Amino acid sequence: MKISLLALTVLVIGLTGCQAQMYQSNTSTPAPPNYGTACFDDLRSKAELSAIAEKVALGRVRQQTFAMLGDATKPTDEEKAALSAWVDARTACYQLVRQQQKEINMPRNW
Repeated sequence: MKISLLALTVLVIGLTGCQAQMYQSNTSTPAPPNYGTACFDDLRSKAELSAIAEKVALGRVRQQTFAMLGDATKPTDEEKAALSAWVDARTACYQLVRQQQKEINMPRNW
């Protein structure tokens, strides 16, 4: 029993090392730039979105704060216009992502 457990452990470690080596050899070419990521990051600097910059994460969901999540206030007319512009800008970013995925024959992941 101890020998088979030892053999299994050695096999798993060996396979893990092979997999890591295969991953390193397959990633020698640099990944193409992600235009969608840059587009989403640039949303934070758009002046027309400044009215909602403290209320929603303009670029990425990971930038959402607890204060933003807990904000129960209703949007003003200015904020409604900014929300509309934000939706349009995010749609343009998603279109960049889709276009790049088509160019490199990458399947959609959402």
